[in-house]
Amino acid sequence: MYIRTTKTHTTGDKPGYSYRLVHSERSGDKVQQKTLLNLGTDYRVPKENWKQVADLAEQLLDGQRPLFSPAADIMAAAEDLVRRLHARGFQPGRQADTARDDRSATVDLDTLDQEDSRSVGCERICLQALEELGFQELLRSLGASARDSHLAVALVVAKMINPASEREALRWLQDDSTTLELLALDGGKGISLSKLYRINDLLWKHRQ
Repeated sequence: MYIRTTKTHTTGDKPGYSYRLVHSERSGDKVQQKTLLNLGTDYRVPKENWKQVADLAEQLLDGQRPLFSPAADIMAAAEDLVRRLHARGFQPGRQADTARDDRSATVDLDTLDQEDSRSVGCERICLQALEELGFQELLRSLGASARDSHLAVALVVAKMINPASEREALRWLQDDSTTLELLALDGGKGISLSKLYRINDLLWKHRQ
């Protein structure tokens, strides 16, 4: 779901807009947008918060609570959308059913094989926590390059989830975890053990 602006009229030299909550549905090979709510012409939530509000409303509709507490105004705006959708009888499960096509099939789970499977759940939680702490921004302010700050985050995540030596951290990051992909570090290409030692020295230097 997302919030869309539509120009509706012009008064003098000033354009007027209306705001709608929109849901994308796939029908065959085409994607169609369906208006779920008309939010009127004076929707007061700042535009920079629209995506966060719509995403949170979608989570709440699916019965999920946010892992990290959003700002009070974001939560209030999302809950308002959910209340209005419920009042209109909106059911997300029904929307999902209409999006399915004839290519759906039953799969025997016992016949599936996994290859190169790696963990992602704990990594996302750790990265979210470090982002909220402004960890990378702090390292950049201390003179670390963008890549070094990313590597520092990766090393800290490795120590949080799989505490061990730098050698084991490198193996874990390259073989068992999606941390490097989540940080856009090319799956660990060009990352050496000596590089991790240097990053560890950087962290120790600025430990305070």
